[in-house]
Amino acid sequence: MPLHDEPTNVELAAIEGEWPLIAADLALVEAECRMAASGPGDALAERARRRALHGVLSALVQQLNHDGPVVVRLAPLGTTTESAAVAAVA
Repeated sequence: MPLHDEPTNVELAAIEGEWPLIAADLALVEAECRMAASGPGDALAERARRRALHGVLSALVQQLNHDGPVVVRLAPLGTTTESAAVAAVA
């Protein structure tokens, strides 16, 4: 099988189809970093995390409703319940 320097059109289409979920995952990571940096009790950071989690769940539901199967990366044991909720949607 030859090596390709550039992604194929099929691969680019797959990435484009997954992009809403990728963007939502990135927003969740950014919100979790904000929470970690601000410490406990920061209401704005908590609100940003809740919104980001809602975005991830919405992207998963949209992908399930329109594209069929969704690839979900399971969080390691001992992580937050929100990560488990994301895995449970799939």
